[in-house]
Amino acid sequence: MRILLAASSWTETLGHAVRSIAVAEQALAAGHEVAFLAPASYHEWAPAGVTCYATTPKPDFISETQLFFGFHTYEDVMYVSGYGDDKPIRETIEREREVIREFRPDLIWNDEQYTIGASAALEQVEVVSLVTWPLHPDFNKQVEKELPQRNLVLRRMRSAWNRVLTSYGLPPVGHLGELLFDRSQARVAPTSPLLEPELAELAELAKHADLAGPVGMSGQANPASPVGTSGQASPASQVGTSGQASPASPVGLSGQASPADPAGMSGQASPAGPVEMSGQASPAGPVGLSEPAGRPQLAGQGKQAELSGITGPNGTGVHYVGQIAPKGLFAETPSWLDAWCKEPEGTPTVYVYLSSLPIGINTKEAFEALYRGLEATGFRVIFALGKFNEIADSLELPTQSERIRFERFVPGEAVMAKAQLAIFPASHNMLMSALSHNVPCLLFPDMFERSYNAARMAEAGFATVGGEADLTPETIERLARETIARFHATEGEPRRKALLDDLQGRGGARAVLALMERIFAGRRELPV
Repeated sequence: MRILLAASSWTETLGHAVRSIAVAEQALAAGHEVAFLAPASYHEWAPAGVTCYATTPKPDFISETQLFFGFHTYEDVMYVSGYGDDKPIRETIEREREVIREFRPDLIWNDEQYTIGASAALEQVEVVSLVTWPLHPDFNKQVEKELPQRNLVLRRMRSAWNRVLTSYGLPPVGHLGELLFDRSQARVAPTSPLLEPELAELAELAKHADLAGPVGMSGQANPASPVGTSGQASPASQVGTSGQASPASPVGLSGQASPADPAGMSGQASPAGPVEMSGQASPAGPVGLSEPAGRPQLAGQGKQAELSGITGPNGTGVHYVGQIAPKGLFAETPSWLDAWCKEPEGTPTVYVYLSSLPIGINTKEAFEALYRGLEATGFRVIFALGKFNEIADSLELPTQSERIRFERFVPGEAVMAKAQLAIFPASHNMLMSALSHNVPCLLFPDMFERSYNAARMAEAGFATVGGEADLTPETIERLARETIARFHATEGEPRRKALLDDLQGRGGARAVLALMERIFAGRRELPV
């Protein structure tokens, strides 16, 4: 089988690359031919034997004079990245079509590259797409209602994309997420139904899907089962996504709870919900959670989360596969790490990842607070500054010490395996890595999906969630100590154990490849 891996090119971050690399490792080991379509800066990470193709260079970020209302959904990221105009969208699609014609893949793996929804349909190639609940249109509709001023940005974005789609004879979309959910033949969620239960109904469909059946290649969504077009957000999806303090972002960085906020980060219980996320200990609750009587169970347990009746075209649903993590370079232990983590014995190791976007904890001010706060703990600390992080270029780094290191790139899996605490903005890959290694987290979510991710991690008993007001040295020192201590004190807590057991039973990249092989085998059995 010939597999083309397409990684998102909207922003440069290794998060998208590593999942494709993990699938590539499994596919190569099974004897398949693999190509990687991604920004040229990712190619050095591809395993030997992979054919690499560069995506069209991304346009410049929008100018500061253009209207912008913050990072509330993935469409905001794409808008800021320059994809609110026809030209770069069309150029990206044409480059993808060129690569598809040259490599002639049997299947495409799509990691959040929305244009693949068009190029694959035009070239008649089946697609397996990575999806999460924050990418689903229903997740975003609530934010759109609460921030009507964003309609200017969204109309511009969607009009440009729909002009390009209709020029190719493809149907328009109401939300760009439909290009992942509606224009794919199978969808894969790199998580657990206990963390993202909103996709569970689609996963149930996947169990009963006839993957050997014919798959329509017109790019049209099945009118009887449009994914993400039913319009109603579920209660579990109404977690704030802006990172800003406003009624539209009940889980923002401000630390303020709102009446609509079931997971307020101020540390105060709100009328709508009992979840405390300030990092304050409670007698019954692990890692920043209180548990008054009647508190709901971890999402995915007990009463199933309400959904809006979403189903998948072709009946393929969503397949939960757990963490999709590469081996090779990303799991190899650096020569310095083992010895560095041993001395002095019993000292916790903290893994800090900043981000790629210049917001949240990825600012000079936040870095200074993190450094001073963690230095005061006496813990060992690894600051992973990020390979593509422009802010890191301007940081005035203190001198490396025996306890604190600064690295532009670290093999994430190897470092997480040594950590007793992870601090990061609730980005998805880091979250799944921390869960896989049973590491507690101190989270500072800074944009759309990360507020949702942080709320789910806190609910599961794996995280303390900090707000903007918590980015002081004194508070960071306190929260770091409390999070580690409370995590150990609640070892074996049933919700945590249930989630760990569930993730261990999922196949990750192996499960992705197995799904692809079943789709390919089923298609070959069809009469010509």
